Amino acid sequence: MSYEKKQRIATLIAIVFHVIGFAGMLINKEWMASVTGLNLLLMLGLVLYTHEKLDVPFWIFFMSCFIIGFVVEYIGTSTGYLFGDYKYGNVLGISLKEVPLIIGVNWFLLMYCCAVTMHFMINKLSVASGGEVSKRIKWMSLVIDGAMLA
Repeated sequence: MSYEKKQRIATLIAIVFHVIGFAGMLINKEWMASVTGLNLLLMLGLVLYTHEKLDVPFWIFFMSCFIIGFVVEYIGTSTGYLFGDYKYGNVLGISLKEVPLIIGVNWFLLMYCCAVTMHFMINKLSVASGGEVSKRIKWMSLVIDGAMLA
């Protein structure tokens, strides 16, 4: 199956599930909250299905996002720093130190989507300007603009 066809299928699945999720939140918030972890796993599956190259750098990126995100959430929930005073309940499944493990997947998905969006935007701007953007500018844009997007 072509890469483009995989992307179209995955995009359609994601849109359908998010529309259902939005409608479900209007009807029954508690039940929809209880399946949030499953939705995150489905979205992870779609990323793994569509990503062109599941190589070592990809898995390093995945693990970095997962671990850093989990640690940040642990700091946040245990100290109140970073995001204010908050706690996770039991709705997101298995937890470690009162932080659901699925939060690491959520952080990966957020960072992955921001990175893909920034790469897309940088490439479009390069084409629109009629020239190649330097690697340094691309890197700075990816980091700074990606962080702002997140």
